[in-house]
Amino acid sequence: MEFITSDMFLTFAGCLAIVALITQVIKSLPPLDKINTLWTTFGISILVGVIRLFLIGDFSAQGITMGVLNILAIYLGAIGGYETVKQITKK
Repeated sequence: MEFITSDMFLTFAGCLAIVALITQVIKSLPPLDKINTLWTTFGISILVGVIRLFLIGDFSAQGITMGVLNILAIYLGAIGGYETVKQITKK
């Protein structure tokens, strides 16, 4: 029985779940508890996005561009992108 499978990396919802789960587990660890959780989530989103890119195996210019855009989408989804953008636009 595997908790996190390689198939989870191939779906958007799976990537969001992985990022949210890892962030919740490690955000209170001693070296990371001094860092803003948004930065921790961004780093984990990059890691998950890179793993996803390698699992898909599309290293063309279009594949890499889509991988970067997916990292941003995963990050915004993990932090509640709509609420964050709404707060930024209010200021």
